[in-house]
Amino acid sequence: MKYSNIKYYSTINGEGVRTAVFVSGCDMNPHCEGCFNKIAWDFDHGSEFTEEVIDRILESIEPSYSSGLSILGGEPLSEKNLDGVFHLIERFREKFGNEDKTVWLWTGHYVDNLNDRQKKIVKVCDVVIDGPFVKSLYNKDLKFMGSSNQRVINIKETDLV
Repeated sequence: MKYSNIKYYSTINGEGVRTAVFVSGCDMNPHCEGCFNKIAWDFDHGSEFTEEVIDRILESIEPSYSSGLSILGGEPLSEKNLDGVFHLIERFREKFGNEDKTVWLWTGHYVDNLNDRQKKIVKVCDVVIDGPFVKSLYNKDLKFMGSSNQRVINIKETDLV
């Protein structure tokens, strides 16, 4: 897996101060018109996602002011990204557990339509923002979403997965 960008100390990709990882590659067909991150559609864009990169990500989340990890794309739930994304979350949970720091994930898929491998990842997240960005439904006032068809789902409180 490759990543397009990592934003340390992000305050716009989830609640609190977070480390946001933008994975490379999106196999949504068609791609979302008006996507804010077209450069990340290419699975070969960016840098290799290595254990050293994961170590730096986890180190950035250690301080008490950090709320956790955000995973965006590209498309984190593309088949080519599933193993890498799951491994990142697994390492996060090993280090931080399930209590104080959270994992947020954005996907263009609706969680009700995921396959078993994708659901395995969603189930270990705390919050998932699902649904494709729809330009005609764009609303700048939405929190953590770009268009009104998307949902912010607290995974622990839903029966969707």
